[in-house]
Amino acid sequence: MTTGLVEQIDSFGSLLQSLPENPNNTKVRGDAFEQLCQWFLRIDPKRKTPRYYVWGSFRA
Repeated sequence: MTTGLVEQIDSFGSLLQSLPENPNNTKVRGDAFEQLCQWFLRIDPKRKTPRYYVWGSFRA
């Protein structure tokens, strides 16, 4: 497993752990969905361009 892949898995795991635990609250679900979308559409700080993450691999 590459270092980049391990970092992506760790980052996604941290995001999942930080999500609220009350799935019945509509606002909570909306906020959680927004956080997930932001994770998948993060900006590459080196290139200042979007990186699109797809199941552990990414395209710049």
